[in-house]
Amino acid sequence: MKNNSIDILNKAECTGCRVCYQICPHNAIEMKESKECVYHPIINEEKCTNCGLCVKKCHALNDNFNKDFNQLIYDVRANDEIRMKSSSGGVFTLLADYVFDNNGYVCGVSFTDDWLGVEHIFINNKKDLDKLRGSKYIESNLGNTFIEIKKMLSDKKLVLFSGCPCQVSALKSYLSKDYDNLITIDLFCDSIVPQKIWEKYLKDRFTDDEIKDMEYISFRDKDKFGWEAGGIYFRLKNKEYIEKNSSYMKAFLNHTGVKEECLNCKYRRYERVGDISIGDNWAVEEYDNKGVSLVIINTYKGNNIFQKIKEYSKYIDVTKNRPFNGGLGGNITVLGNRKCFFDNLHKESMK
Repeated sequence: MKNNSIDILNKAECTGCRVCYQICPHNAIEMKESKECVYHPIINEEKCTNCGLCVKKCHALNDNFNKDFNQLIYDVRANDEIRMKSSSGGVFTLLADYVFDNNGYVCGVSFTDDWLGVEHIFINNKKDLDKLRGSKYIESNLGNTFIEIKKMLSDKKLVLFSGCPCQVSALKSYLSKDYDNLITIDLFCDSIVPQKIWEKYLKDRFTDDEIKDMEYISFRDKDKFGWEAGGIYFRLKNKEYIEKNSSYMKAFLNHTGVKEECLNCKYRRYERVGDISIGDNWAVEEYDNKGVSLVIINTYKGNNIFQKIKEYSKYIDVTKNRPFNGGLGGNITVLGNRKCFFDNLHKESMK
C-alpha cells in the first residue's frame, strides 16, 4: 500500500504538533505541508505495524483536561514597569522569575533571528526574558522542544513551558505522566496564523535589507498602542513603522488566515490543560490602560506556585465572577472568504 493520511483523526482536528511523528518507533510517519501552510501527519503503511502508539499519544484524540482541582481565578497586576513590558498584567514575568530563582529553565516563544517566524526556545536567566515576553500571533515552531523538556525533567531540572493550550496538551500526551518539576502555562488563545503567512506578509511589506535591519517587532507595544489597541510596531536600525490596520492583522482578526483546526478548537473553554492559564482580563473595572492579567489556577501544583508569587503583585479573587475572554469560550466567526484567501495566497500580495 502507498502513503496515506492518518485517517483515524479528522484533519481539521489535527494541530500539527508532531508528537506522532516524533514517537513512532518505526519511522512510519512524516509531516507534509498543506496548501493552507500547516503540517499534517502522513503514514507510510508499508512501515506501519499498527502498534497504536500514535493514537495513544494524540492529544486531539484524548482528554488532557484537569479535573481534580476546583479552579481559582484572579485579576492580577505586577508592578507598572513589568506591566508596560508585557501584553497583559505581567504574570508570565512573575512566574518566569520564580523559575529562574530556583535555577530552572523557561521555554516560551521567541522570534527567529531572521524575524520570519517564531519558535520555542529555552532560557535560564532574566536578561533574556524580553525574547519571550509579549503576544506573538504566529504559530510557533516546536522543533524538538518536547524531547529536550523530557531530558531536562529526567535530569531533575525545573522547567516552565508556556504555549497555546493545544501545545500544552500535546506535551502532556508526549510525556504520558506528570512531573513535579514541570510547570505548564496555557494561554487564552483565540486562534493562530501559520508561519508562512507571516513570512509572506513581512517580505511583501519590507525589502530584504530592511528585514536584515530589523531590531524589534511587537504586536502589543503599550507605549505605541496602549493596552487594548491592536497593531504591529516595527523598529529598524534607522527608522520605525507603526501599522494599525495591516493586512496581516486583518487576516488574523477576521480569522480568514488562521489555521482551520482553530475554528472549532476544543480548548476554547474554561476547563484547561495547563497548571496555570493566563491572558487579558477585559472585564476589569479599574482601568488604567497598563494591562491586567486574568489568571486561572487549574491544579494543586499551580496553586502552590501562585501562592509564592502573588506577594509581588496586586491581585483580586474573581472566581465567582468567571470573567470572559475569547479564548475561554464561544465560536469563531470567519469574516472573509478563507478559500479565496488560501487559493490566492501564493499568487497575490497579502494586501
